[in-house]
Amino acid sequence: LDRMREAGVAPDAVTFNSLIGAFAGAGDAAGADRWLAAMAAAGLEATKHTVGALIHARAVMGRATKDRAQALEAEAILRKQQQAPPHLRPTEIAYHSVIDAFAQLGDVDGAEAWFAEMLKELGAGAAAATARPYNMLLNARAK
Repeated sequence: LDRMREAGVAPDAVTFNSLIGAFAGAGDAAGADRWLAAMAAAGLEATKHTVGALIHARAVMGRATKDRAQALEAEAILRKQQQAPPHLRPTEIAYHSVIDAFAQLGDVDGAEAWFAEMLKELGAGAAAATARPYNMLLNARAK
């Protein structure tokens, strides 16, 4: 980031999404949140990918620590994002993160409910086009 600025290149939403995504992948929700704050301070708006990364951060933390509070936080962010304007609505990846958060806790009902919600919101064809969410449901039932 410093090298970008030194070169006179202003960070954009993609830059911040990359940073937020890196922290999310490591399960560092606090780090992801700090970069979200920096993004806002730079005058940039969060995108659906930004919010998806924040959801993913909580899901990863919940999976690693078996902390239901993290799954519930991911769920709350997703619910809020569902009310956003159409260009900011959640992608299937955001839904997958929440489904997986509940599946990892062995919460079959929670995982199934979010799977059904994903199908309703995104359409059965698009949302169910991969094996990933089905595998998550199988995992939830195996716990």
